[in-house]
Amino acid sequence: MPNPIQSAAFFQSGLINHNDEQKSIVMVGGTNCKSTIVFDSKTRSWSKKADLPFVIYGGATLPYKDSFIIIGGYQYKNSAGLEKSILYYNPLLDKWEVLEEEMRSARVYFTAFYVPNDYC
Repeated sequence: MPNPIQSAAFFQSGLINHNDEQKSIVMVGGTNCKSTIVFDSKTRSWSKKADLPFVIYGGATLPYKDSFIIIGGYQYKNSAGLEKSILYYNPLLDKWEVLEEEMRSARVYFTAFYVPNDYC
């Protein structure tokens, strides 16, 4: 297994659902860390993927399209502070994108969940 994260405190995690037989568990970020590592359920192995654009921890993850997003958190981009941005991991391109949308206010150490449109 690759050395996943120098400091695993407050890392974010997500799930990529490739199909019924293959899923990937993703661990990303943490204090002083931009690393992304993925566990592939089919090969039962870990691999290192693209780094985050900046160090972030304490954010929440939600399913999004074919992957997941990280919302909020605490970041060290240019100066330390709470984050309003939304980061999307594209598994096909192995690339992180900062989405244009932002949260109305910055948050850290919170819980978020997805409610499907047809649920309400």
